[in-house]
Amino acid sequence: MCTSIQGALVSPALFEEPLIYASAENNVKARLFSDLVRGAVEEYSYDAELAGLQNNISLDSRGLFLDANGYNDKLPVLLEQVVTTMRDLDINEDRYEIIKERLTRGEDALKATDMVESIMKPRVLPKAQWPILRSLIVTESSNYVFRKTIKYPANVNHCVETWFYVGSREDRDVRTKTRLLDQMLHEPAFDQLRTKEQLEFLDSRIEAFLMRYADTLEKMSKTEFEDHKRSLIVRRLEKLIKLDQESQQNWSEIESEEYDFEFPQRDAARIRQLTKAEIVDFFNQKKADEKLSPGDAMKTAEEITDVGLYKAGLAASSGARSVKDITIYNPPFDSPTLS
Repeated sequence: MCTSIQGALVSPALFEEPLIYASAENNVKARLFSDLVRGAVEEYSYDAELAGLQNNISLDSRGLFLDANGYNDKLPVLLEQVVTTMRDLDINEDRYEIIKERLTRGEDALKATDMVESIMKPRVLPKAQWPILRSLIVTESSNYVFRKTIKYPANVNHCVETWFYVGSREDRDVRTKTRLLDQMLHEPAFDQLRTKEQLEFLDSRIEAFLMRYADTLEKMSKTEFEDHKRSLIVRRLEKLIKLDQESQQNWSEIESEEYDFEFPQRDAARIRQLTKAEIVDFFNQKKADEKLSPGDAMKTAEEITDVGLYKAGLAASSGARSVKDITIYNPPFDSPTLS
């Protein structure tokens, strides 16, 4: 499928292959293949990037995903080269051994887990006794203020931090719409509140800005809207440079018990589908829920003086909902393999 947006061409392609995750052997073969293809296209990818063209090959839950995009009429040529390379891949033995060694080192890291288990000899709790991680639910349409004393009295600067509850982060639809709104609001909010008004982020001006932005959003051109989507997708799919970044990202999914390790790709796929009408409706609904009116928030806000007491009065959520129940994942030994 190709999509053109004012000179920009986006050409995603999904090669569906359900057997990729049917067994560990299949998954390793698929990872080796995708890494080998990426290495093979590097020789012309650099020149393509200088010309404003980009391509990426990755695995997702359905198969092999190829994404090519750019502002250049040579994109079809690049796409043809990449697809031809995939079809006629000439495997360099030295390159293969390097990639294989890299993947092997990654798997060797699992031995550290075995070492910890052999020393501690833990006994797994029955699932019914697992502690449930819960979040506190803020009352709908509630309005609170918490005043915090600046740590250093000599500091003459003051600040206000405003939070709006829009829904659960587990809800991909809510999460992606909120992230897209953040992408849209970031620059105009700073420009209006900090550069033009220079009001040091007074709460009433924040509310006034959000009320006015509804009109800005309504009048936003399709081109500008798609530019925001594309920028957010690029950020979501940005490759992590450091190992500790990837480790922290994956560990965050384990700690939250959501296990959505492919959330950047899944979020990007949902962002591609979002329409301007959806975002306008979402923004207006949340604005209505907050009952925004300049200056009213602070007047009607209930002041929190004891955080512990405030939390004690809130209801708790039902707990995290994992994307996949990893406790039941047990691939059979006779799983089909890729030829």
